[in-house]
Order: sequence, then structure tokens, then C-alpha cells
Amino acid sequence: MLYLAFPDLESFIAFVVAIFLFWIVLHPEDQETIMIFIFTSVLAFIISINSDIFAAVSAMLTALLINSIYTRRYYIFLVALFLDIAGLAIFDLPQYDSLLLAISVAAIIAIAFSRRLKTGVIENELRKGKHPNVERNRDLFQLMTGILVLVLLYSFSREISFFIILLAGFGLLTLGNIALMSGSRKLTGFFYSMERPNVTLGIGPIMIAGGTLFAMSLITDEPLLVVIVFTVIIGDALASLVGIRFPVKELPYNRRKSLGGLLAMLMSSLIFAIFATGFSPWYIFLFPVVGSVVESVTLPPLDDNLTVPFSLVVLAAFLV
Repeated sequence: MLYLAFPDLESFIAFVVAIFLFWIVLHPEDQETIMIFIFTSVLAFIISINSDIFAAVSAMLTALLINSIYTRRYYIFLVALFLDIAGLAIFDLPQYDSLLLAISVAAIIAIAFSRRLKTGVIENELRKGKHPNVERNRDLFQLMTGILVLVLLYSFSREISFFIILLAGFGLLTLGNIALMSGSRKLTGFFYSMERPNVTLGIGPIMIAGGTLFAMSLITDEPLLVVIVFTVIIGDALASLVGIRFPVKELPYNRRKSLGGLLAMLMSSLIFAIFATGFSPWYIFLFPVVGSVVESVTLPPLDDNLTVPFSLVVLAAFLV
């Protein structure tokens, strides 16, 4: 088997410098990339200790890709990322777990430190609920997405499902990239029918995909994973649908959320957990409770599509 792990720290530093210089040549004015590279470099080095160069490179390329959305450089990094994934599939397939974690964590790092995406998160939250038709379209699309993800998880392995979702996510990002750069009214009209006005196009789906893939990269227990996915995607969508249509009562600790939305997410996720797992193990029911509470307390600039899966993964680390 071809072994391409970094043999020492000097080789890794040389690799990071080469990629960093490559980025500066393409995008010299972007200063926030320095912070993104600090974190993704550490991530890549940790991965390379027990894995190989493919997973480490994937972390770098994913961060560059997310940070290049809606530019022509996006296509360069998209092709490079899929070539790197293909290299791992051909030469070192047993390292798929490292690859999954590298891609999901690098995407979250890029989102967290990108000024444009961070601003998009704040704008997205501030405009939530102000356009009922858009909100309905967004939530219905999220519900359908959640159902499709569950169908994938019940039909295929976690690893195959991960890459199908990854392909679908990059497919939507690429269409969005084409729509904005080409000015196609048909494509932009389709995307903006499910997007709040004056926000970064696709910010919601990017967050949902990032949070879901992060959970899938770390949670290997199938019953637990489907409960988490339901809570993160479908439960959250139901909270928004019910919370906007039947606000019932504002939450005292977060006036942007309502008791109706909290109960919709909590009850739907608990009922699904019962059907998915029966009553065993008992702690499975803590995940809908914690997920619903975290969703209700999340405030901008944080996004509940990231805080909920992150909190549930941490909970799983202590319980499972």
C-alpha cells in the first residue's frame, strides 16, 4: 500500500508553507486566511500523525473551498478536493474515518473564521421570521432534506451516506456559484425563493450540511446517529415552522424563540427516538432534550445548525 504520511515536522511545515503561498498567489488581499490556516494546519498535522497525507490535504482544501465560495477560485479547489478524495479511495481507503473528520471540522473552521460567512449568519438570524413565504419554503426544503438523509442512513452505510451528502452539498454550492457569477435569473430565482433577503446565498444549507457531516464523522452508532440527525435537521425545521405560525409564548431567555417551537422540536424528536430505538438505551432520550434546549438558547453570531450537533457529539462522548 502506498504510504504518504508526513515523515517529520519539517516535511509538514514545508507542505503548509507551499499551500499557503499558493493561496496568497490566488488571493493576496484576504487576511483572514491566516487565521483559518493556523487552525487547519494544526488539524492537518494531528490527522497526519496517525493517518496519511490525503486526509490532511483534504482539511486544507476544504477550508480553501469554503472560503472561496462565489469566486472563480472555488472551482480550482473543488476539483483539487475531489482528486484528493479519489487518491485516498485508491491508495488508502481504510483511512476514511480520518477523511470524514478532516472535511467536516475544516469546513466548520472555515465558516467560523470567514468574515463574510460570519456576517451572513448574523444577517440570517436577524431576518428570521420576517418573510413567511420564504420561511415556509426554507423549512419545507429542510424537512425534505432531513427525510432524505434518514433514508440514506437506513439504506447505506454511514460512510457512503456521508459522501452522498457531501456530493449533494457541493453540487448545490456549485449551482449557487454558477447562479451568482453568471447572473442567471432562473437559478438565482430558485435559490432566493428559499433564502432570506439580503443575506449570503446558501448560508443556511452550508450550516446545516456542516453540522450534520460533523456529527456523522464522529458518531458511529447508527440508532444514535439517526436520532441526532432527526433532531438537528427535522426537529429544527419543525421548531421554526411551528414557532413562527404558533408562537404561543416567547421564551424568557431568548425572545427570538417561542415555547411552541421548543415543544415542537422536543416532542417530535422524542417520538422519533422512541420509534427508532424503542426504549433502549435509556440515555438516547437525553439527546432530543439537550438538542432542543441548545437550539432555544443559541443567539447570533452562533448558529443552531452548528451548536446543536456539536453539543450532541459532546454529550455522546460522555455517555456512549
